[in-house]
Amino acid sequence: MDKLKKKRARGRECPNYALKDAIEMMRRIREQIGDHQCARDLLAEPLGYKSAKSGAFGTKVGTLCHFGLLDRAGNTYRASALAMQILVPRSSEEKASAIAEAAIRPALYADLFDEFDGKGLPGMLPNILSRQFRIVQAKAQAVTDVFRASMEFAGLLRNGVLRRTPHEGTEGTRDTTPSEGARATYPTPEEVPEDSTSAGEVLGQLNSFTIPLSKGRAGVLQLPRPLTQVDVQLLQGWINLMKEVLLENEAAATDGSDGSKD
Repeated sequence: MDKLKKKRARGRECPNYALKDAIEMMRRIREQIGDHQCARDLLAEPLGYKSAKSGAFGTKVGTLCHFGLLDRAGNTYRASALAMQILVPRSSEEKASAIAEAAIRPALYADLFDEFDGKGLPGMLPNILSRQFRIVQAKAQAVTDVFRASMEFAGLLRNGVLRRTPHEGTEGTRDTTPSEGARATYPTPEEVPEDSTSAGEVLGQLNSFTIPLSKGRAGVLQLPRPLTQVDVQLLQGWINLMKEVLLENEAAATDGSDGSKD
């Protein structure tokens, strides 16, 4: 009975790192080990660990296997053919196609595409993951963030809609650099069109949206008409920035409380 409860508590397995980060892990493995088959222990150092006994190390290896970047035979591993198409592509088209294929390799992600391909990604996706796809509730938001970042990187999530064909010019079609986490990209001020409508010109042409918040509160968002794709990306970037600020504030508060105990 205890084993059954533990299994249920773990929920369904899925990548714990976004695809961009997984590709960077494979790049380090290939740089240090090459394309040869190797024992599991040898993967520890390229992935930043002194030994293969770390649970976090196992999580990274699992992520690489979920995305189809690492082939396993018993207790030995090697870069997969799919990983080579991404890391050593013969053309930009091959790389983009391979990244898109890797993005849908995890069983959970394939199921999500079966459910939402060609549709908008639901705002309540964490709850859907928990109730319909056997993801532990406590992990549902993190799983959502990793899925969303992976799809955006692969060019399969555009304007909030999932599509199996990668969009040209997305980050996944260009050379990848070490990721700082699952962060969405958004236009810089220089990329905003110079003819953007000023606040005074849209007076009386605003749509108001009431957004439910925690503790019974609500926020009101006012947006001009018509709304452009650049506007949506800027809004998403602002929300991502606010999330980072909140996380930094929480971390600072935690550090401060720890220091007060000394």
